[in-house]
Amino acid sequence: MARCTSPAPGGVLFVEPMTHESNRLRASRLPARLALCLLALAACASPPPPRATTDLDTRSRTVSWSPLTLGPNDVVRVEVHRRPEVSTPPDGVRIAADGTIRLPLIGAVNLMGRTVGEATDLLEEALAVYFRHPSAIVSVVEHGSKRFYVTGQVRAPGPKVMDRPLTLLEGLSYGGEVLSGADRADVVVLRRHGEEVEVIPFDTLTPGADALVQLLPDDVIFVPLSRTGRFSEDVLPVLQGVGFTASQLTTLDVLVFD
Repeated sequence: MARCTSPAPGGVLFVEPMTHESNRLRASRLPARLALCLLALAACASPPPPRATTDLDTRSRTVSWSPLTLGPNDVVRVEVHRRPEVSTPPDGVRIAADGTIRLPLIGAVNLMGRTVGEATDLLEEALAVYFRHPSAIVSVVEHGSKRFYVTGQVRAPGPKVMDRPLTLLEGLSYGGEVLSGADRADVVVLRRHGEEVEVIPFDTLTPGADALVQLLPDDVIFVPLSRTGRFSEDVLPVLQGVGFTASQLTTLDVLVFD
């Protein structure tokens, strides 16, 4: 085999024979070139998703209203059958910061952390002191106490009010359009359990059963940017803004992210 070399002065083209030694030299360079290509590809790849710091697995695809308990800023209406004088106005009353509402006769009633059914039972028990077999209906006029967060590469990031049971994919839609350059295949939900953090990954490019997991109050959905360095460099500033404690942030930085 031979190869052409550059023309010499005068326009004469020389053909240089390819020796066994030159072939071996070229072959020896292939591993180094291949390594450089692999390094370049690795640099373009997205960082690995975070790892959980807890063994808890609270993922559920069963729709449940139980996480949507009552709390401050919820507006509730209480209707007591044939007793309008102890009912709330039609537009309801807002639950105070301490979790209570006030009703005629029975005064302050603490609804914090109760479901609508539990609140109904509590109010009927309190009304039974004054009326025989009272019947009450409690309904939520406006949700305001339960929130989740959509962060990262979305058009409308920030806190979102949870007014009904939502899947992870439905929760992500509250953030609006996913921006170009986002890593749609490695979206994660960060769920706090005390000082530990559960990590729930899901793929929005080809949504499967993982995208149908129910979202819980205070969950943080994070859409990373493709081809970035460490995951934590993007997400830690976001988590500081949504109430993660210093201890939780330290745990995430040391244990969760590579």
